[in-house]
Amino acid sequence: METRHAALGALGASPLLVVPRRSWRQRLLWPLLLLVGVVALVASGWGGQQAAALSIEVVGRPIAQKIVDHAEVEIHEVRLAPASWEGLQARAGMLAVDCSIDMSVDVIYTAVRSTLGSADLHIEHDGRHVGVLSTLPLNLGGGGSVRLAMAGTLVVEDEEAFRHLVQAVTYGDRFSLQVAAMTSVVLRGKENGCLLSKGTCATVGTWKIPNVRFAKTVNLLGARGFPVTLQEFRVRDMPGEGGAPPIPGAPIFIELQAQISNPSSFSLSSLDVIDLDIHTDRNEQTGVDGVRFVAVRTPPGFYVARGTSPWWPISGKLEVPPRELDMYSVSSLFARLLKHDASDSRLGLSVEMRGDSRRFYDAAVRGLAIGAALPPLQLQKPAHGSSMPYPFVQAAHIDLDIPKAIFTLTQPFGDHVMKNYIWLDLHNPLDVSVAVVGVVADITTVDGVHVATVSLRSFEKEGLDSIVVAPASASQTGYYPLSLDGSIPSTIGLLTELLNGPVHVTIHTKVFAHVAGISPIIEYEQTNVTVRLH
Repeated sequence: METRHAALGALGASPLLVVPRRSWRQRLLWPLLLLVGVVALVASGWGGQQAAALSIEVVGRPIAQKIVDHAEVEIHEVRLAPASWEGLQARAGMLAVDCSIDMSVDVIYTAVRSTLGSADLHIEHDGRHVGVLSTLPLNLGGGGSVRLAMAGTLVVEDEEAFRHLVQAVTYGDRFSLQVAAMTSVVLRGKENGCLLSKGTCATVGTWKIPNVRFAKTVNLLGARGFPVTLQEFRVRDMPGEGGAPPIPGAPIFIELQAQISNPSSFSLSSLDVIDLDIHTDRNEQTGVDGVRFVAVRTPPGFYVARGTSPWWPISGKLEVPPRELDMYSVSSLFARLLKHDASDSRLGLSVEMRGDSRRFYDAAVRGLAIGAALPPLQLQKPAHGSSMPYPFVQAAHIDLDIPKAIFTLTQPFGDHVMKNYIWLDLHNPLDVSVAVVGVVADITTVDGVHVATVSLRSFEKEGLDSIVVAPASASQTGYYPLSLDGSIPSTIGLLTELLNGPVHVTIHTKVFAHVAGISPIIEYEQTNVTVRLH
């Protein structure tokens, strides 16, 4: 490794040169004159081997070196694919990837056509040796701008330097690579088209010039974090295998659609399956770290081309660490998602890559994290006057004797809490089963005056069964005990108004629920709710 690295340093890496065409002609004038002279000597039979050696050392190498030195390289796209010998590299403990590089090369005009020989290109990034790119020959033509495709295989020789390069590709805007090699240049005459006179071209053959120094700095585009857009966020009961019914009590099954933007110079084919952990963002105001709440994976055959990708389905299950703090954080997350609030409609996420099914990509992506935003949950269509897309409590019927209730509230002694029974009409807007274990509703007038609080306290404490509502369906309950507590004047005023006809109020509801191991408080508000006597 040290010997190879020292050799790379000795080769050097010069910046790309921009040479005006006038300078090209001046620099090539004397080699071309010598070329014509040597051709004449060879044609006259002088010297044989001496003439051939002189042509390579005195004429050929300066021409070849100038062709390489003055070539301007622009990389358009680097397409990566698992190496064709991936199984062999795994057994040998190597990391390798096949590369196809689409690029433009500006070459100085020469009297002959040139081909850059196959080479082992040493790749450096930020002064650190990454590996060797073994390439096939590259036909540079006779000069001018040419669009070329270079094929080769990159073998990683320093995994730490490789990870440093991956960071630049993933998060950077622009970065540079230093590329160097000792290679050969083949100067071709008659068989590939000759630009000299017809008589001279007939005598010019093919020269292979060895030991030509190739050293370039190439500029590439980074992915800027691979911006991700998520949509169609759904939660479902975990499906059974082979089309079997959903598994009761199993973790929530998460489904999303993801679209990836890739502004980098790299196209990543055959990524196949990537395992992902999705975390909530760290709360900078409270200092609380994000919580891992779902593990998903990409479908087989996943790839990331340049530009904007198609929509990819990703799916997985709710996986919350068993710590109480994390359970509470994820419960709060789902409670926020169930609120139809513009400020909470998209929540920050961190998507961490746990690994890839391909060896090279696994080493590249493992541990990387990219940002995203969680879209709103896909729920039922909105109900009129509700701040939630579809409220859990559709209707409530209280078994209330108003004269008796007024009498209870006006007694000088007592807690002024009415004990009654309520019948609920519930609707579950989610695609996952929900167990309701308590409901609290604050009732206010349209003018914002608090009237009363209706409470169905924890069913578990009362020894009652929870109300289980199936996915995306309605459920009617029996009568449950409730307490009605509030300001005496306001409550009496509301009850008195009810004797005269319907009353419109605002109801702020909290539904205490159990959903597959988490306990979100589903909170929402309904306005212009009609309360009437039956």
